[in-house]
Amino acid sequence: MVCPTMKLFSVIWIIIKVREFGVYNLICFLQDARREEMLVNRLMRQSQQERRIAVQLLQARHEKEVIRKNRTMREKQYEERRLKEFQEALNREAVSVKELYSISLKSCLLFHFNYLCYLYN
Repeated sequence: MVCPTMKLFSVIWIIIKVREFGVYNLICFLQDARREEMLVNRLMRQSQQERRIAVQLLQARHEKEVIRKNRTMREKQYEERRLKEFQEALNREAVSVKELYSISLKSCLLFHFNYLCYLYN
């Protein structure tokens, strides 16, 4: 809201300018001033939008970096899990081979024992 003193100042300023420039020139001057004010406001809005866009761009870059780090970490976890599962499979296979070897060794020994018993009886 404009105070009465400012209104009076504005009226006095207009009267002085009318006397100085004439009515037509004053209208042109005021139009130019209005255009200039509109241009400054537009540039300020654009500047604010540019700042907002810059902030959004920085946020997007940060999010992209977080996504990249998460993907790298997840791939590392997958690799560790695959290696662990492979090692467990190797361990299970080793146990199976030992059991099979033990069984075949026992059966071989049993066969030889029976054979020796047969020979000496």
